[in-house]
Amino acid sequence: MTRKWIVLGALLLSSPAFADHNIWQDITRQHRSDDILSQAISACEFKVGPDLNGHPTSAAWKQCMRGYGWQLQKTIKEPPEETWTDPDTGDTCHNIKVNGTVIGSSCGNLF
Repeated sequence: MTRKWIVLGALLLSSPAFADHNIWQDITRQHRSDDILSQAISACEFKVGPDLNGHPTSAAWKQCMRGYGWQLQKTIKEPPEETWTDPDTGDTCHNIKVNGTVIGSSCGNLF
């Protein structure tokens, strides 16, 4: 049995450093595209409201997505990014990582 797995990066609603990634399975077995998934997500956001980061996906959201042929398999939670405030400028700073290794840092209120 072939299953199509699609990883959806949820919109960053609570913080620019925090993200939940929902894994949705196409239960119609029609091998539908990411565009079809995006349309279902947009429709459910309109009907039910946003699926908030840091909160479990609601039963209403799951039911809405199931109506479009998608089932929530799991949610991958990413921990918030560590940040600090530059005492000289007051800007928010964060580490720049490549493959999990810190290679530098960046400060600014827009990152």
